[in-house]
Amino acid sequence: MPDHTLFDAHFSRLIPDALSAGVLYISMDYGTVIHLCACGCGEKVITPLSPTDWQLLYDGETVTLMPSIGNYNFPCRSHYWIKNSQVVWAPSFDTPGAHMSGPEVRLVDPAPTNGLAKLRGYFRSIWRWIVQRLTRHG
Repeated sequence: MPDHTLFDAHFSRLIPDALSAGVLYISMDYGTVIHLCACGCGEKVITPLSPTDWQLLYDGETVTLMPSIGNYNFPCRSHYWIKNSQVVWAPSFDTPGAHMSGPEVRLVDPAPTNGLAKLRGYFRSIWRWIVQRLTRHG
């Protein structure tokens, strides 16, 4: 199953339409990290950043995403962590005894094809702008 073992971090405001394998596209403006599945199946993995979703650690060179990425709804059913920009494989969800829930695992929904992720990011950006304005003037 392993196809990519190392990811390069690419910080940008917007996520490109065409993604390259082995690249983590990170938009802090929209609180989102997107990459192609590490197994090489080509599925787009969207990991929203928030206290209840994924957290991103960047040490100036490498990236860590927590918790794990569980692609239970993808045909590959892959399961992995990205620690220090390296893929650490966990048992796939087809493996007997593989855990499918818990604080160390987060299941990924398939990438929306109708632009819902872009719309959600747009509204999140507007909300942050409103909150910043209110806290400055409040």
